[in-house]
Amino acid sequence: MSDLQSSQQLLKVIRLSELIDDFQLQRAFRDFESTGIQSASGLARFLIDLGLLTDWQAGKLLENKFKGFFRGPYVFLDCRESTQEIARYLVRHGATGRLLMMKVYPSAPKYLARDWPYEIEEL
Repeated sequence: MSDLQSSQQLLKVIRLSELIDDFQLQRAFRDFESTGIQSASGLARFLIDLGLLTDWQAGKLLENKFKGFFRGPYVFLDCRESTQEIARYLVRHGATGRLLMMKVYPSAPKYLARDWPYEIEEL
């Protein structure tokens, strides 16, 4: 899929991702519209500056990727390392808000990524 161009396209992808509560997103988008910027990258930067998205999340969303931001109670914030043997992600626990490191061990085809074994480490 191609990269997103308009802020409306990105808005749809963000809604599909469920990374931002719909009420917060509507409010932020209203504020964004007053800037007069209409690009997807402009909206992404605006949401990063508000602390609603991370740079890594925004990059994935701009690539039209809206799945894979959640694993159980964890929200993926950033990819710190990715090799064939291991991927390390900065994650936030949804209930407690604690920042942790998740090691994911790819052991199956990519379409089965939700089933890959993982472990959690304290920072």
